[in-house]
Amino acid sequence: MVYPEHEAGCTLARSLTRPGIVELLELDLEHSVVELIVPEEFDGKAISELKLRSRYGLTLLAVTHNGKFEINPDPNRRLHKGSIMVVVGSNKAVERLPV
Repeated sequence: MVYPEHEAGCTLARSLTRPGIVELLELDLEHSVVELIVPEEFDGKAISELKLRSRYGLTLLAVTHNGKFEINPDPNRRLHKGSIMVVVGSNKAVERLPV
C-alpha cells in the first residue's frame, strides 16, 4: 500500500536531517537510488580515489558535468563540491556518506 502522508513525512525528515540528499528512490526496504550533493570531503578528488564500492558499498551511477548528467562517469573524473552525484546501494551504506 502507498501512504502519501507517510512518504511526505519521511521526505521532510530526511531533508532536515540529511540536507545533502536531493532525492531518494527506495528500491525496497533496504536499498535505494540516491541523488545527492557532492560533499566537501569529496571535492577535487577523482571518483577512483573515493573507492565508493569498497569503502561504502555504493555504486556511482552518474555525476553532473556542465549542467548535464554523465552516466557511468570516467573513474578519473574529479568531483566538485555542489555538483550532483547519483549512487545506488543499501540504505545503511548511504547513511555512512559524509552528507
